[in-house]
Amino acid sequence: MDFRQLSYFHAVATEQNITRAAEKLYISQPMLSVAIKKLETELGVPLFERSANSIRLSPAGSRLLKAYGASMAKYEATISHIRETARSEAASLLTVGTEFGVVGSMLGDFTGGSAPVRFLYGDKDKMRQLLSLGAVDMAVSLGRIRLKGFESHVMMRSPFYVALQGDAFRENAAISLQQLKNVPLFCNSMGSTLSLFRHASLAAGVALDITPVDPFVSLFPFLENGLGGMICIPLLLESSSSRMLAGDVHYHAIRELPAPQEICLIRRSGVLPSPEQKAIVEFLTGRFAQNEAALARYASEGGKTV
Repeated sequence: MDFRQLSYFHAVATEQNITRAAEKLYISQPMLSVAIKKLETELGVPLFERSANSIRLSPAGSRLLKAYGASMAKYEATISHIRETARSEAASLLTVGTEFGVVGSMLGDFTGGSAPVRFLYGDKDKMRQLLSLGAVDMAVSLGRIRLKGFESHVMMRSPFYVALQGDAFRENAAISLQQLKNVPLFCNSMGSTLSLFRHASLAAGVALDITPVDPFVSLFPFLENGLGGMICIPLLLESSSSRMLAGDVHYHAIRELPAPQEICLIRRSGVLPSPEQKAIVEFLTGRFAQNEAALARYASEGGKTV
C-alpha cells in the first residue's frame, strides 16, 4: 500500500462514484477500478460495498478513511512546520561574502549571536555583484567597493608581505621584486593579490614566478615544505600564521608595493543593522584591528621597521 493507492481510495470514498473520482484524478475509470481492487486484495478486506448504481464505504473502508484523514492531518501539520522552520531559518540566516577564506575560520570563534552564518566566496567583482543583488548581508574585500547605497569601512591596513622560510633575506625588513625573481611564489587565486602583483612586476620589469592556488587550499604547506614563498597580508593572530611564526618563517614587506592595502567591510548604508549583523561587524572589525596591531609589533621587533 502506498500513498498513490490511498489517494485513489480517498477520491472514490469522497465522490462515492468511480467515474467522477477518475475524472478528478485525471486517470481512466478502468485504471482506477483496478487500483482499488488491488488495494482491497492487499488488505484482504473489501473497502466498498458495490451495487448496480452505487458504491459506498464498507465498515473497513470507513475505518481506513478515518485513519487516512488523521494521517493526512499529521502530514500537513508536519509540512507546515517544516516550511515555517525553513522561512524562520532563512530570515535569521546571515550571509557574508568574502575574498578571504580566513574570515570563515575567524567567525568560528564568534560567540556573539545565535543566527547561522553562511559564506559566499569570490573576488572583488563577485562581491560587488552579490551586494548589488542583495545576496549577502555584508562583504569583506581587499580594497573599497564603490557601489551606490553601500559604505566601505576599513578594518585593517597593511602592505603586502612575502613569507619565506630559512635564512634567505632574514635580516631584511623589506625586499624588492628583483630579489624575488628566482623565488617560486604562491598566492591565493581568489582575491586581487595575483593581479596586483602581476601589474607591479610588469611595471618593475621583473618576471616573477607566481602560482595561484585554490582559495580552499592552505598556502602554508608550500612554505613549510620549502617549495617557495607566500604572498599575503599576514594575519598573525590566526592559527596558521601564529604556527608559522613559531617555526622558521619570516615576513618581509615588498618595496615596490609600499602603500598599505585596505581590508574593508562593506555593507548597506543608511540601514539599521540587526543585532546579529551588528555583533558580527563589531567582531570582525575588532579582530582585524588586533591583527593590524600584532603585525605592527612584529615589524618593529628586532629593529624591523616597515
